[in-house]
Amino acid sequence: MRTKVPTTAPAKAKEPKKPPIANSGKNSGKKRPGRVENLKPFKPGQSGNPSGRPRNPISDAARRLASQRVMKDKEKRTWAEIMVLGVAEQAAKGNVQAFAVLADRIEGKVASKMELGGPSGGAIPITQMTPEENEKRILELSAKWAAKRGMKIVPLSEG
Repeated sequence: MRTKVPTTAPAKAKEPKKPPIANSGKNSGKKRPGRVENLKPFKPGQSGNPSGRPRNPISDAARRLASQRVMKDKEKRTWAEIMVLGVAEQAAKGNVQAFAVLADRIEGKVASKMELGGPSGGAIPITQMTPEENEKRILELSAKWAAKRGMKIVPLSEG
């Protein structure tokens, strides 16, 4: 009976890879993912996200349940109608949170306003500062920030 004797090929010395020379033709015609050169604008009428926003399975289940009719309800209302009725009854009893929920759904949420103002509610002063004044102000703010965190800012020495 013959046995095979394993043979090993002599190890080849690996040559270091040379970077491709511009327009060498080595990579021409090949698309490499994630490259700026591959970016192209969408054609008119073409969506950048054809599948749309990914769906949430919990929200989907809640929507399906809310649209189903309640089996034992004589008036054949949906779960959504019964839930709204429950919130409305709570609001009628004086529950302020239930009232706020209904008002937000019916009227829409009130947009919150934020006014920005300078000292005493006036205009925000905009001043031009020299580079030296900027540097000084940055150091002041940095020191204030560091002091709150138990740290100390040490300015770099000019040299």
